[in-house]
Amino acid sequence: MLLGAVLLSSCTDDAILNRKERRITGTWKFERVTFRQDWEIFPDNVLGFYEDDRITFHQDYTATYDDDSQRALFEGDWSIYLERDVDDDRTIFVDMQFYDHVNDEIFSYFAEITFLTHRKMKMTVITNDGRYRYKLLKG
Repeated sequence: MLLGAVLLSSCTDDAILNRKERRITGTWKFERVTFRQDWEIFPDNVLGFYEDDRITFHQDYTATYDDDSQRALFEGDWSIYLERDVDDDRTIFVDMQFYDHVNDEIFSYFAEITFLTHRKMKMTVITNDGRYRYKLLKG
């Protein structure tokens, strides 16, 4: 009986979000980035735009984006969400916003987390122009 209660409580939405938050906290480096316009069959490798950039998710829901090519550090925040569809399937999203002090504007990512472990994360971002797929490694 106790085992059943533990198993049920470990699958709640809050428990899932807590596990994802613990996994996402830390510094991530871009390993692979592809972009595919809506009408294209094959994606383009666009890692060069992100190479040596890093995103750090802090436990207090602040974040930093270290843009190596601009030699700039952008401060911001992040949130994580869990949504359920009509079939009761769960989807995890992370919302990141950063202040670009160089251009005096805010840039953001609203990404679906498609895979997340303590060392690897995959995200998909859909824009008006197409779809980005990110693979990040912790460290």
